[in-house]
Amino acid sequence: MAANKEVRTPKKPQAETITPHKLSVTILIRNYCMYRESDEYKNIEDKALCCKHRRDMCVLILRLLQSPDLSLSKLQDLLTSSKYVIPSEVVESLDKDLHDLYSGGIGFLLDIVESLEKIMAVPDSSLNESKSLMIGSVFAKTSIVGHYIRRFAVYFDKLTFSEMTAVYENFQKYYEQWQKNFIKHGKTQEKDMDVWADNKETWSRRQAELFIATQDHPVTN
Repeated sequence: MAANKEVRTPKKPQAETITPHKLSVTILIRNYCMYRESDEYKNIEDKALCCKHRRDMCVLILRLLQSPDLSLSKLQDLLTSSKYVIPSEVVESLDKDLHDLYSGGIGFLLDIVESLEKIMAVPDSSLNESKSLMIGSVFAKTSIVGHYIRRFAVYFDKLTFSEMTAVYENFQKYYEQWQKNFIKHGKTQEKDMDVWADNKETWSRRQAELFIATQDHPVTN
């Protein structure tokens, strides 16, 4: 008699989670897109500085997407470190939105996700005709960043209300930890960030060059 074969049930893929770090990085990307569409950016006369802003922003975002989650303190230090030239308007808008999210409740979180959906709604063929905010005007939709934003919006849309509440409560704890750390210690030292930035297991010069080359608009515009 043939031995009974064990029937193996295929494992379900691990569900993606929206961590406070991912939420903060998503807001950072959104705010950079908004800044790139602003009159303030378009009126900058120093084109070399604009190019530096775009390149540093691309490199930083790639590192953030490839690396483990960071505390908000370390994320803030990266944005203001001497390693990157990030527009002060982008840093300030992130600070404001994170504070507003902390104090504004789930309603503000829903507004953020709605703005992401508007960014992704306009087809690439309409880029030259529409003045609406869109990911394609800054990052190509098929790029790493475009794929990340789409996945974030799709996954958030599938959350139940209780899961959405958990996302918000986790962010509150994340933000409160930053507040306590800032009051107690102030900013962390940049040398601590150098260790993270130079981690060759998550970063290479070739990856940076490839990523920047595939972004299209940030480099060529």
